[in-house]
Amino acid sequence: MGVAENKELFRRWYEEGFYGDISIADEFFAPEWIRVHNDLKRFEQKVSTRDYKKQVLSMRVSLPDGRWTVDQAFGEDDTVAAALTFSGTQTGQWVDNPPTNNKWRITYHLFLRFAAGRLVEMAFPSGTARYEEALIDGTLFKEQEAS
Repeated sequence: MGVAENKELFRRWYEEGFYGDISIADEFFAPEWIRVHNDLKRFEQKVSTRDYKKQVLSMRVSLPDGRWTVDQAFGEDDTVAAALTFSGTQTGQWVDNPPTNNKWRITYHLFLRFAAGRLVEMAFPSGTARYEEALIDGTLFKEQEAS
């Protein structure tokens, strides 16, 4: 597949699959793929699509009104770089955190690498995990209210 097809598959997963038809995950992800976080140190994790779909379903319960919007996507060769925004209200348990009713709005930047038309690596640049923690514990909202 080319860059245009990879970008369209990416858009379909986030805008139609994540909170819609979860079977799109089987078209988008390789059966096993790598998730990379580049926060304080590089962290790589092998992920099975089956297990990731369970995480997605859990997120749907935690943030039932959640929505993803693809803001931008650029591609070259086997890689797509993208900015996307998630918004939703945490009305359910999220990981170890009780419901907060906090509204989430976070922009993610991702680098996605494809092979044979399926995602094989998803990399998050630094800062993403710290921002998510601030959303969960409410400190992000306290900082915004103070400014």
